[in-house]
Amino acid sequence: MIRTSKAQAALEFMATYAWVIVMVLIAISALSYFGVLNPKGLVPQRCTLEAGISCPDFTIKEDSVSLLIMNAKGEDLRISSIEIEGCTGTNSGPLRRQERILYEVTGCNNMDSTFSGEVKLIYTGRGGLEHIAKGRIRGNVVEAAEAPTEEGPCVPVESCGLGSHV
Repeated sequence: MIRTSKAQAALEFMATYAWVIVMVLIAISALSYFGVLNPKGLVPQRCTLEAGISCPDFTIKEDSVSLLIMNAKGEDLRISSIEIEGCTGTNSGPLRRQERILYEVTGCNNMDSTFSGEVKLIYTGRGGLEHIAKGRIRGNVVEAAEAPTEEGPCVPVESCGLGSHV
């Protein structure tokens, strides 16, 4: 008789926890179905570079990355290369102090819904020496249908207030 009550207690114990596990799985399934657990919504949009050079805005597309670079170093810079991990292209050009310019790095293969990679910006200042500013970019990949087109309200870039003399 004692043996039966121990077996019954063990069976009830396992059944109770089985129901708890089933309820947790149902809750996780419901959260996933309604998009609460969507990783695209959980990824913080961030672009960081060294002090004095910032990227206050950016867009990650499937085939390119567009960066709005701002120079707050107090001197004019000559960017000789902007490289992004996972992209084969590069971009360059002058960047005067307190200026914001939109640069686009092509040759990317961003097929996931999120992107995270290293940004390497090579520049020269007034002394003529070459410097490397490293940083990271992380965000959601914008599909081609979501990306602004040339017919959009911000082409040329100057019409968005992001021109070369902001």
